[in-house]
Amino acid sequence: MFTIPKSKPSKVIINSSKSIQHIEQFITDLHYTQSIHIITNSINDTIINNLISNYFWFQCHIPLSFLINPEFIQSHIRYGKCFGLSNHSAMLTDDVVALLPNGSLILSVCKDTYETLGLTGKKSKLSKNHFVITINLMDMEFKSGSKLYDRVQWCFENTFTQLVQFQLYSIDPEQKSREIQFDSHIVYTKLTPEMNVNELDDIVIPDLQQFNFTSLDDGTSVLDLLEWVGMACINGQRIRLNDQPDPFVAIYDTLDHNISLQSLCHYSIKGFLTTDLITNLNLIQCNPLTVLSCRGFAHSPVSRQSKEHGAGVGGENDLVVIRKYDESGLIIQVIGANDELCL
Repeated sequence: MFTIPKSKPSKVIINSSKSIQHIEQFITDLHYTQSIHIITNSINDTIINNLISNYFWFQCHIPLSFLINPEFIQSHIRYGKCFGLSNHSAMLTDDVVALLPNGSLILSVCKDTYETLGLTGKKSKLSKNHFVITINLMDMEFKSGSKLYDRVQWCFENTFTQLVQFQLYSIDPEQKSREIQFDSHIVYTKLTPEMNVNELDDIVIPDLQQFNFTSLDDGTSVLDLLEWVGMACINGQRIRLNDQPDPFVAIYDTLDHNISLQSLCHYSIKGFLTTDLITNLNLIQCNPLTVLSCRGFAHSPVSRQSKEHGAGVGGENDLVVIRKYDESGLIIQVIGANDELCL
């Protein structure tokens, strides 16, 4: 039996940025997301379609021993990068497996699994009932015949024998999605991102020229911007130019500094989306503003900079970038209440 921790307010971390390169540092730390929202003025859909048309990943049912196969390690871990995450919805009750692009294989397992697995890990900082085991697949000493490799292989073949439903993405050194060769008995599906485009007509948008992104003294204004982004992502009626809400029903109010624009485009992309795709999407720049909103996986065992992530105390693992035409902007991170800060 376990006790779910009481929910606490999420952490909102705000940073200013003067360049796209600075923003990319935060994107790289995110590893992967389940959805991306881009809000900007009308652009040719071909630009985004070209970015996602050659992007693909695999959903597969694999034994963990597949991830430590010497051929897989050599081809996908040490030559290129590989991202992976198991499909789970309740991190506090399920075992979660993640493969990071730095070659770290992370197992966040419940107490019962840990006691029978046979590998050494550390007690979770965020959950009494979980242990975290990290295996460095990039270590050149981690190879067949070594004491550690043989121990891990034995455990994956004898104690942790269940198949794991896994999202797996491999990228070659030229930054292109790469095919993965699966054994004949493994069930897998090749997937591509799903994209939807909506026109946001006659909406009120914030005048970013009135916001000083180099000074974050007025945190309230930044949170107002974040609320506007949320409204735009759900195509909210409250930001329409001629909206007249009932004050007893709607408590949202438009920003103090606004300019009117006939329309914006909202691009919604869903899937197992990794940092290389997000980085390319972040290069899209339009006037007067560009918004990039990324929603991470709540059940991921890590958040930014591979810090431990707690799904049971909020679970947020999100990133929002709001940019002006001059490439300056705001970086807003929303993470779980007990997650470590990544500044």
